[in-house]
Amino acid sequence: GRELSKRFERLAGTTLPGSGDNFINWIHRDDIVQAVEFARRNRSQGIYNLVNDIKLTTREVTDKICDRYNLPKVLWDSSQPNFRTNNARVDNQKLKVAGYELIHAETLI
Repeated sequence: GRELSKRFERLAGTTLPGSGDNFINWIHRDDIVQAVEFARRNRSQGIYNLVNDIKLTTREVTDKICDRYNLPKVLWDSSQPNFRTNNARVDNQKLKVAGYELIHAETLI
């Protein structure tokens, strides 16, 4: 499953390659379901980014989740290459302008 505590238990206390400074984009499943329904109901056209309002790095996210679940923090080794090449701050403004209000605008965990 995709339960956060279980996913991060495996990473806790381990060392990952890279600096952890790449941005990560999150959205709550309730917002995914409701945004799709909003788009269907309003016959929305085009592409909409489904992300919440939080703009955090992978390091910040892992630190917060490990703190929340009392797990050892993930360590980072910037001398090792990070194989995650995507590093984008995705914007949800188009969705908001269309009239959708996020249920969990700042939910991380």
